[in-house]
Amino acid sequence: MTSRVRASILAITFAAIVALPSIAAAQSPTSFGVKAGINVAKLKFEDDEDEGMKSLVGAVAGVFLGKSINDNVGVRVEGLFSQKGAKFEDGSDSGKFKLTYFDVPVLLTVGPSSSGTARFNVFTGPQVSFKLNAEAESGGITVDQDDEVKSTDFGWVLGVGVQSGRFSADARYTMGLSNIAQDGDSVKNKAFSVMVGIKLK
Repeated sequence: MTSRVRASILAITFAAIVALPSIAAAQSPTSFGVKAGINVAKLKFEDDEDEGMKSLVGAVAGVFLGKSINDNVGVRVEGLFSQKGAKFEDGSDSGKFKLTYFDVPVLLTVGPSSSGTARFNVFTGPQVSFKLNAEAESGGITVDQDDEVKSTDFGWVLGVGVQSGRFSADARYTMGLSNIAQDGDSVKNKAFSVMVGIKLK
């Protein structure tokens, strides 16, 4: 990913974070809540070197703040603690490469359809992720990998969701856009996530 694209994603995301107080104070409908679920994550290596990589299931949980623009369109910013990485197998050797991030997706939501009390939506937008921890685990031994993984990651989110009253659920795919490896071949995060949420306001 070029530095210009990376800078654009970072600018959009931080602009949304800075605007959070204004969003919360605006007269148009706003919402705040908590959500949690699971990630099915994997690492994508350059030149198809990920043949021995398997998906790793991890937890994801955090908060969201949304603002309705009109009846069908809104903006949602989330702050999520997210476990990613992959399992690896190489002959008799196997283990896990575990990454923990704080994800900040900035999402445009569009909800043109409803069925009874349920309202369906689709959403998309950029995500910036801040690395909290990186480690490799094999044979009962855990090795710190913080120096091998960059401190930030950038991605793009595509998803669908449904809301009924205070409760919501969504499924999303997050595609990594930047190389997370400090050295060597390109490595990118990717994850499929399913979450449920509850609106507190």
